[in-house]
Amino acid sequence: MNNNPSNAPINSLSWWENNFENQEKDKWNALYAAMPPPEFSCHSEGFSAEMADRITELLPNDAKVMEIGCGGGGQSLALARKGNLDLTLVDFSEQALAYAKKLFAVHKLTAKFEQCDAFSPASAEYDMVFNAGVLEHYTSEEQVAFLQSMAGRSRKYVLALVPNQQCYWYWLWRSQKTGNGLWPYGKEVPLADMSQLFKDAGLHFLGQTYLGATDTENFIKDITGLDANTRDAVLSIHRSGMIPDHQTSYLVATLGTVAMDAVELPHCWTAPRINTDRKICDLTAAVSDALAGRISSEEKQRKLEINLSEIIEKASALEERLTIAEESQAALAAITTSRSWRLVLRLRGMRARIMPVGSRREQIAKLSYRAMRKVVRTVRNRPLRRLASRSVNWAIAHSPRRMIDHFDLHQSLYVGLLPRWVK
Repeated sequence: MNNNPSNAPINSLSWWENNFENQEKDKWNALYAAMPPPEFSCHSEGFSAEMADRITELLPNDAKVMEIGCGGGGQSLALARKGNLDLTLVDFSEQALAYAKKLFAVHKLTAKFEQCDAFSPASAEYDMVFNAGVLEHYTSEEQVAFLQSMAGRSRKYVLALVPNQQCYWYWLWRSQKTGNGLWPYGKEVPLADMSQLFKDAGLHFLGQTYLGATDTENFIKDITGLDANTRDAVLSIHRSGMIPDHQTSYLVATLGTVAMDAVELPHCWTAPRINTDRKICDLTAAVSDALAGRISSEEKQRKLEINLSEIIEKASALEERLTIAEESQAALAAITTSRSWRLVLRLRGMRARIMPVGSRREQIAKLSYRAMRKVVRTVRNRPLRRLASRSVNWAIAHSPRRMIDHFDLHQSLYVGLLPRWVK
């Protein structure tokens, strides 16, 4: 397999760019290949539905819309449900496009699908070009280039949605996922303001809005370590309206245009609430990942310490059992070398000759024993009953078969039985 299709010199800038692109494509192919079938997956009715409302407010019926970097197609699916747009979905991952096609087929909706590089040149054929959850994976220079490519395909609007840097619960959820090794998306830098990026790409910045407050609720529900009462209290505060939308919303959406024409926008599109330097955004993301790594290391260390203490306890228990076994073995050795043990062995040898199993002698002994026990039970007078019981016990003690049974190997290894037999 040729991993250097451009034949660029190894370690050159173009070689590294091609190698990085292949790694990114492999990452997303693996992610969408592992996803459950679309008929079993749950697509967000939160920010996707909100985004569809914001887009349809701006566009006329039958407008042409492209989602570039469509992933699994969930956002365009919400637009397709509106039923009045001409949709095209683009991605460089064949697995993502295959998943999006299945998703639309399951919901009996139609769209066009194209596999191509977002940075490739194209003509301006669409009334809006948008993406959601894409730009945060690129550097500032790559984001500007990506927006320029989107602008080259659009006749009017360019829309981009990225994670909102001011959403606290996003950071907590992401850090926990990263620390537990459950974060499959790689590098991701949330932003609070993309107006300068749009301007650097030659676009006219129109405004931004916040979406996905209901998706933030999913983060809260998915965070481990919160008891039910605390979780319910947090959700109640989140829904109360006392926290501004730029802190409760998962995504910030930025709108720009390629045209100079005056545009009348709905009131939800406003100027940025906060201006954040890109270096601070990069640093915040790096600190979050470093903190997640530290938490993960501490958790692994805690689990290892617990496992070590359990191993030590098991080793102590095994050592104690080994000591008991050695003591028992020594006691058994003392018994098997004693005179009593030799006598037991002789008596066991006599057993078959005195009263063979199944012989008439054994049957008579059993009948005699049962009869004498009945006599004891029928005697009402206590002194007579005691006398009868002693007589029966004497007969049992002196019956050959019973005498030998007292020395059965499975009854206390014959320890202390000889004196009872003699008595």
